[in-house]
Amino acid sequence: AVLMNHRSWGDFAVDPAQAHAVVIARTAAIAATMLSGLLGVCAGRVLAISRSDTPCWAKTAREDLARRCRSHKRYLLYPEGTRRAFDANADEPVPLRVGGLKNVYESGDAALVVITVGKEKIMDERRGRVSFSSRLYRATSEPLHPSDHSTLDSFLSAVDDAWRDAWRRAYQLRHDHLEHEWSEAPLRREVRTAPSESLTRCHSSEQLRPQPSC
Repeated sequence: AVLMNHRSWGDFAVDPAQAHAVVIARTAAIAATMLSGLLGVCAGRVLAISRSDTPCWAKTAREDLARRCRSHKRYLLYPEGTRRAFDANADEPVPLRVGGLKNVYESGDAALVVITVGKEKIMDERRGRVSFSSRLYRATSEPLHPSDHSTLDSFLSAVDDAWRDAWRRAYQLRHDHLEHEWSEAPLRREVRTAPSESLTRCHSSEQLRPQPSC
């Protein structure tokens, strides 16, 4: 099982490629992504679940989801339960929902935490923006094996620790990269400005002969 942070609809573009896994997604999310969501269901790459009874879908039982997951070598779930890119505490880890993690523990499947920063820049559904050149920052945990934990609570605690550690490292990676870019920005501006000024002087000169500064 691959446990990933949930940011925006952009997750559905990048996370399946990262995890090489089928995605557990709510029917509402599938409907919102329209054709791509429908194609994912038809191709067997999306496991649709419903959190409540609707005219079209019955609420998905935890046991039913566990049975469907067993037919796949690897599956991806979002233990936060919802997109969080626009929450007030979007850049802070929050308590994870137990339901899916309980299935992972009972199935005996190893869990891998993957935290990716910046996915909401790929698709920002709230502002109606899409980007094709977004930089992402990722950190992963070591595999967490349920067999190493005698109780569910022990496993949940280990997942939470791994989640917060990967979260810290992913955001630190972004911070370090941006800090490096900012430190080099004055040098890049100087390199770009110098030739431009020289060229301007040459073209603005009243003399027709070549100028040494060119």
